[in-house]
Amino acid sequence: MTREPIRTCISCNRKGAKSELIRYVWYNGSALTDPSQKLAGRGAYHCDKKECKERFKANGKRLKRVFRLT
Repeated sequence: MTREPIRTCISCNRKGAKSELIRYVWYNGSALTDPSQKLAGRGAYHCDKKECKERFKANGKRLKRVFRLT
């Protein structure tokens, strides 16, 4: 039995299984959602809860901070 990796939501800091979270990856100067979770590059994870989505959209700085952009 293999255990699934645990990731942390960038909005609410809730920990969850990798498959439960939405993955974003920085690619060619923009953040893309990665439904297959297999694109190369640094990934950031986000819950699918409504409150987290609203908080994430309201604060666009989160992705910049996670991907270490200026």
